[in-house]
Amino acid sequence: MFFGSGFKSNAPALAMAMIILFSRFAAYGENYEITALYEGAVGFFAMFFLFVHCRFFSGISYSKNSVKIIKEFFLNLKLTKKFFFLWLSRVFYIALFFYAYGV
Repeated sequence: MFFGSGFKSNAPALAMAMIILFSRFAAYGENYEITALYEGAVGFFAMFFLFVHCRFFSGISYSKNSVKIIKEFFLNLKLTKKFFFLWLSRVFYIALFFYAYGV
């Protein structure tokens, strides 16, 4: 799903994005707290930027034997233009952590 292209990888990515957005709208409907919408938007953009990086800029090919997205997200610390979306995704995931846990 992360490193592929075409319908087989776009459908699960779109489903994950819709689940995040609709769950945040449902949480807002229950409590009417605007922070639920902020969390949903931040989570959506964090996931979107990670998908953009993995599809277009990572250069990693999919392998059924290993989970390379974990290594790509946590261990790739290069500061180049190619990894801009990866760093942007990390920033949004950190912001999501602060929103969710109120640190």
